[in-house]
Amino acid sequence: MDSRSINHRQDVFFCHYPTSKASQQLAETLQQTFAKKYRQYRAGGHYEGEVDPRDNLFVLKNTLPKTVLIELANIQNKSDHRRILQPANRQALANWMLEGLTNAAK
Repeated sequence: MDSRSINHRQDVFFCHYPTSKASQQLAETLQQTFAKKYRQYRAGGHYEGEVDPRDNLFVLKNTLPKTVLIELANIQNKSDHRRILQPANRQALANWMLEGLTNAAK
């Protein structure tokens, strides 16, 4: 979960360390999986999740295996908060992450 302004609604986005091509590829595969699922399951199919390089995050900078930070929602936004509290939504996000990881392993 991320914490931004209350009015900022957030789609799932992915961060990788800028010099790690493996992490970037994993983040892009995950993002593409989420974009596909949003088109399939979200009314209107609108998705604004991004892949961003971030060099100021300790976990990304100091982890040896390829690493991706996934931000699922904005905890400050009431709509995001309600969405993430629903068990079916959390399960869908977990399923989509697994599918993205499986796709990346191919």
